[in-house]
Amino acid sequence: MIFKQIADLFDDISFVSSRLGKEELLKISDCVNIREVLDYALNPYITFGVAKFHSHDVNDGRSADWLEIRNVLSQLRDRKITGNAARNELINLHLIGNEKKLLMNILNKDLRCGMSVKTVNKIFGNFIPVFECQLADKNVNKIKFPCIVEAKYDGVRTLAFVENGNVIYYSRNGKVFENFSCFDKDLLKMGDGVYDGEVIGVDFNTLMTEAKRKYNVKDIDKTYVIFDYLNLSEFKNKQCTYHQGERKLQLENRSEDFNFDHIKIEMGEVAKDSNAMERKYAICLSEGLEGIIIKNPKSIYEFKRSNNWIKLKPTETLDLKIVGFEEGEGKYKGMLGALIVNNNGVKVNVGSGFSDERRSDIWINKHLFIGEFAEIKFQEITQDGSLRFPVFKQFRPDKSD
Repeated sequence: MIFKQIADLFDDISFVSSRLGKEELLKISDCVNIREVLDYALNPYITFGVAKFHSHDVNDGRSADWLEIRNVLSQLRDRKITGNAARNELINLHLIGNEKKLLMNILNKDLRCGMSVKTVNKIFGNFIPVFECQLADKNVNKIKFPCIVEAKYDGVRTLAFVENGNVIYYSRNGKVFENFSCFDKDLLKMGDGVYDGEVIGVDFNTLMTEAKRKYNVKDIDKTYVIFDYLNLSEFKNKQCTYHQGERKLQLENRSEDFNFDHIKIEMGEVAKDSNAMERKYAICLSEGLEGIIIKNPKSIYEFKRSNNWIKLKPTETLDLKIVGFEEGEGKYKGMLGALIVNNNGVKVNVGSGFSDERRSDIWINKHLFIGEFAEIKFQEITQDGSLRFPVFKQFRPDKSD
């Protein structure tokens, strides 16, 4: 199939506003080549190892065949070609027009046509794996003793896949982080597997912004705090066989013989009762941490939000989608006055928690933040669904719908 035909199809889908219209276009265009493009672009476990590559780098030329494109992508996927050799193969594809755009969208793992993995799997069956990891619940009534108590860090949830000498970093919803290679050396010492943890930095907002915009953050002082380990097949097949306590021992065994430059292993402490748990909680808060995570040592890793992991922190927060902006008044004229976020259908204005510099940056770059998520601190949810005393805490580009 000519790659131009495929590029035209995804352009057409992007111009259709309704979800049903997009689905219908994809259904009537169903063929092996289209499914292959969807798999290469949306399968979270297919990555290409090419960073800082742009569509204008590709040479102009004839319209290419998909099989030619697929051959190059498969070599990148399997790391048969890497570095400059990989870039040269892409440059020499000699594409035209929207073919270049589609190639970049595939490399960036985002077709940019308003179509999610969930939609594709609804149409064609579950042929694209969905990236999921375990998330913590807030129901403290579900805490069971004895439990493992870990420090809760204010960082970027990151899952590192180490396989055959390569390391790939994923966000909690399967987006690839390109800028954490400073951890490669330490992770490779521990061997193949999936390492689950948080990347923390001196300045959380700077770290999150650069993670989102794919800047090089090698000069920022940061640490990868690892709190869990699974083998690769367990994670990819979502069939964990080891309980939490056993996984902690596996993590300890893999790390105990090494000195690390940028990695910290979070083993946690066993709390036999609520008094022991509360002592650890008080210590973490006194050290400036967010709180604690309480884990059931007999539970398996669940690929969903689970009350076998419970988070405890003093301030309520919600991650809410940004739906608009309000210009400031007085000294804030020409700057952000408030973010407008959506809390279950109720629009909430958040005007506190910003420096003047951040107000100016957000206002100038509104297009970068609309539809993204922000973590909002608040005192309580009011009867009409709004938030009392909402305060901006940080952007959360690692979260999505």
